[in-house]
Amino acid sequence: MSWQMFNATATVVRPAWQADRYGDQIPDWSAAERRELSGLCIQPSAQVLVANEQITADGRDVRMTHWRVYTALGTDADVLATDRIEWEGRTFEVVGEVARWPHPLTGQVHHIEFTIERVQG
Repeated sequence: MSWQMFNATATVVRPAWQADRYGDQIPDWSAAERRELSGLCIQPSAQVLVANEQITADGRDVRMTHWRVYTALGTDADVLATDRIEWEGRTFEVVGEVARWPHPLTGQVHHIEFTIERVQG
Protein backbone atom coordinates (compact mmCIF):
# COMPACT_ATOMS: atom_id res chain seq x y z
CA MET A 1 0.00 0.00 0.00
CA SER A 2 1.45 3.37 -0.98
CA TRP A 3 0.94 6.44 1.13
CA GLN A 4 -0.56 9.44 -0.62
CA MET A 5 0.16 12.91 0.76
CA PHE A 6 -2.40 14.80 -1.36
CA ASN A 7 -5.41 12.66 -0.51
CA ALA A 8 -7.75 15.13 1.20
CA THR A 9 -10.96 16.42 -0.34
CA ALA A 10 -12.73 19.56 0.85
CA THR A 11 -15.64 21.71 -0.27
CA VAL A 12 -15.02 25.30 -1.32
CA VAL A 13 -17.97 27.50 -0.33
CA ARG A 14 -18.11 30.83 -2.18
CA PRO A 15 -20.71 33.37 -1.08
CA ALA A 16 -22.99 35.30 -3.35
CA TRP A 17 -22.64 39.04 -2.76
CA GLN A 18 -25.41 41.53 -2.05
CA ALA A 19 -25.59 45.19 -1.09
CA ASP A 20 -26.44 46.08 2.48
CA ARG A 21 -28.50 49.15 3.41
CA TYR A 22 -25.40 51.37 3.00
CA GLY A 23 -24.58 50.01 -0.46
CA ASP A 24 -21.60 47.95 0.72
CA GLN A 25 -21.20 44.44 -0.68
CA ILE A 26 -21.61 41.75 1.97
CA PRO A 27 -21.47 37.95 1.65
CA ASP A 28 -24.74 36.05 1.34
CA TRP A 29 -23.88 32.57 2.62
CA SER A 30 -27.46 31.33 2.12
CA ALA A 31 -26.95 31.59 -1.66
CA ALA A 32 -23.37 30.30 -1.68
CA GLU A 33 -21.86 28.22 -4.50
CA ARG A 34 -20.33 24.90 -3.38
CA ARG A 35 -17.82 22.74 -5.20
CA GLU A 36 -15.51 19.91 -4.32
CA LEU A 37 -11.73 20.30 -4.39
CA SER A 38 -9.62 17.15 -4.20
CA GLY A 39 -5.92 16.35 -4.21
CA LEU A 40 -5.20 18.43 -1.12
CA CYS A 41 -2.76 18.09 1.74
CA ILE A 42 -4.24 19.63 4.89
CA GLN A 43 -1.89 19.84 7.85
CA PRO A 44 -2.17 21.37 11.30
CA SER A 45 -0.18 24.53 11.73
CA ALA A 46 1.76 25.17 14.91
CA GLN A 47 -1.24 27.18 16.09
CA VAL A 48 -3.40 24.03 16.14
CA LEU A 49 -1.08 22.43 18.63
CA VAL A 50 -1.30 25.52 20.85
CA ALA A 51 -4.79 26.81 20.12
CA ASN A 52 -5.25 30.53 20.58
CA GLU A 53 -7.74 30.89 23.43
CA GLN A 54 -9.32 34.16 24.50
CA ILE A 55 -11.92 35.19 27.03
CA THR A 56 -14.14 37.82 25.43
CA ALA A 57 -15.72 40.80 27.19
CA ASP A 58 -18.98 38.85 27.52
CA GLY A 59 -17.18 35.92 29.17
CA ARG A 60 -17.07 33.56 26.17
CA ASP A 61 -14.09 31.24 25.88
CA VAL A 62 -13.06 31.51 22.22
CA ARG A 63 -10.64 29.03 20.65
CA MET A 64 -9.11 29.55 17.20
CA THR A 65 -7.30 26.77 15.36
CA HIS A 66 -5.41 27.01 12.07
CA TRP A 67 -4.58 24.50 9.36
CA ARG A 68 -2.41 24.87 6.25
CA VAL A 69 -3.75 23.66 2.89
CA TYR A 70 -1.51 22.71 -0.06
CA THR A 71 -2.32 21.52 -3.57
CA ALA A 72 -0.21 18.98 -5.42
CA LEU A 73 2.57 19.88 -7.85
CA GLY A 74 1.19 21.58 -10.94
CA THR A 75 -2.25 22.15 -9.42
CA ASP A 76 -3.90 25.53 -9.34
CA ALA A 77 -7.31 25.88 -7.69
CA ASP A 78 -10.01 28.50 -7.67
CA VAL A 79 -9.87 29.52 -4.00
CA LEU A 80 -10.27 33.10 -2.78
CA ALA A 81 -9.59 34.83 0.53
CA THR A 82 -13.36 35.36 0.90
CA ASP A 83 -14.22 31.64 0.65
CA ARG A 84 -14.99 29.13 3.34
CA ILE A 85 -13.72 25.55 3.38
CA GLU A 86 -15.69 22.56 4.68
CA TRP A 87 -13.55 19.60 5.65
CA GLU A 88 -14.21 16.60 7.88
CA GLY A 89 -17.57 17.98 9.04
CA ARG A 90 -16.15 21.35 10.10
CA THR A 91 -16.35 24.80 8.52
CA PHE A 92 -13.27 27.00 8.23
CA GLU A 93 -12.62 30.54 7.00
CA VAL A 94 -9.80 31.17 4.53
CA VAL A 95 -7.39 33.50 6.32
CA GLY A 96 -5.51 36.04 4.22
CA GLU A 97 -4.58 35.75 0.58
CA VAL A 98 -4.10 32.50 -1.32
CA ALA A 99 -0.45 32.04 -2.35
CA ARG A 100 0.13 30.80 -5.90
CA TRP A 101 3.72 29.62 -6.09
CA PRO A 102 5.32 29.80 -9.54
CA HIS A 103 7.29 26.89 -10.97
CA PRO A 104 10.95 28.00 -11.15
CA LEU A 105 11.39 26.76 -14.73
CA THR A 106 8.05 27.33 -16.43
CA GLY A 107 6.63 30.25 -14.46
CA GLN A 108 3.24 28.51 -14.32
CA VAL A 109 1.62 27.66 -11.00
CA HIS A 110 3.66 25.05 -9.13
CA HIS A 111 1.13 24.74 -6.28
CA ILE A 112 -1.03 26.90 -4.06
CA GLU A 113 -1.06 27.30 -0.28
CA PHE A 114 -3.48 28.95 2.10
CA THR A 115 -4.41 28.99 5.78
CA ILE A 116 -7.83 28.08 7.15
CA GLU A 117 -9.14 28.96 10.59
CA ARG A 118 -11.90 27.57 12.78
CA VAL A 119 -13.30 29.69 15.59
CA GLN A 120 -15.21 28.02 18.42
CA GLY A 121 -16.97 29.62 21.34
